[in-house]
Parts: sequence; structure tokens; C-alpha cells
Amino acid sequence: MKKVEEIKQKRSARHVLQRFRKAKVLEKEKDIKEVQRNLSLVRSPAAGLLKPVDERIVEEIHESDEEMQIAEEV
Repeated sequence: MKKVEEIKQKRSARHVLQRFRKAKVLEKEKDIKEVQRNLSLVRSPAAGLLKPVDERIVEEIHESDEEMQIAEEV
């Protein structure tokens, strides 16, 4: 009888763990759907107002910084 109880306990524990794993997956899927549904609450309203920085301006600033460093070294 002791062996039977051990087997029952192992099966029960395995069953509970499987349920926890499935619940974790379902909870994550639910959270992802909720975020996608309410993305407007997460995203900043000002995010669309910013214009992308022109790469030429960034390069010019970088070049001027390099020129200043060279001038300081001399």
C-alpha cells in the first residue's frame, strides 16, 4: 500500500505542475492580447510628434566634434 500512495502522490504532483505550466502560458497570452488591445494607453501621445533626425545633420555634428578634438590636440 505504501508504494501505491507514492505513485498517487507523484501523479498528483505531476498533474499540478502541468496545470501550473499551462496556466502560465495562458496568462502570458492573455497579457499580450490585453497590451495589444490597449496599446494606445501604453504608447506616448507625443511619440508621433517627433520627427526622425536627418542623418546628414547627425553626420555634420559628428564631423564638427571630430574637428574640435583635432584642434584641441594641436
